Amino acid sequence: MRGVSCSKMAFVTKDELETPRKASEIRPWVDNKIEEIGTTEEGKHAVRFREGLLKELTEEALPLGIFCEQYFGNSEEVIITHNVGSQNYDATIEDQRDNKTILEFLEITQAHEGEDAHLRMLILEKEGHVNALGAVAKEGTKHPGMTIEVENEAVEHKVTFNNEAKRISDAAERKSRKEYPHNTCLIITCDDYIAFRDEVDVNNLSEFIQHEVLPKLDNFNKLFIIGWSSKTYLEFK
Repeated sequence: MRGVSCSKMAFVTKDELETPRKASEIRPWVDNKIEEIGTTEEGKHAVRFREGLLKELTEEALPLGIFCEQYFGNSEEVIITHNVGSQNYDATIEDQRDNKTILEFLEITQAHEGEDAHLRMLILEKEGHVNALGAVAKEGTKHPGMTIEVENEAVEHKVTFNNEAKRISDAAERKSRKEYPHNTCLIITCDDYIAFRDEVDVNNLSEFIQHEVLPKLDNFNKLFIIGWSSKTYLEFK
């Protein structure tokens, strides 16, 4: 009956997400909200599978908070408004500082595995652990009878790096096909916990972005690559 409980509970509302906040307030608010939701089993399940508006909370508001820490230095004079819906930007910037940024709009996306990420979560919830890098195989459908297998073998670091770099490139490709307002920047959030573990990896990633990703993105003013760990932060014009 977990699915019924989750579907009826509003863990976060659209009004909460769209409340204008100072750049310094976003990350603490998101962290506290996720922690609060995770105090129940239903909440943990909903966060893990990003149900309802928890998708926007984890995939947009959280990267937005990380970005504000890095780019705005948690300024008290920058107001960010998260926009939830189908418009062609995810947040607006009101910069009240003397030295204002030229950026006005933010578009946020993820370098992700697609269905494989969901399948890993199913295994994690069922067994309590799952290999984060192993290849995923599925047989059947989501109805009873579906089987999921995740390889539990070690993966070479080069392979891990290349896989995550390709996911970043694919995310950029998806956004390159759309039109955005003038002075919009793109934020791509990636899994840097293993793929980009040291300075050499980050430098190699930066070169990859310069040569393989930036040429696709002439519809944005700037590109930012942000890691879920908050350690990776790259900025490109």
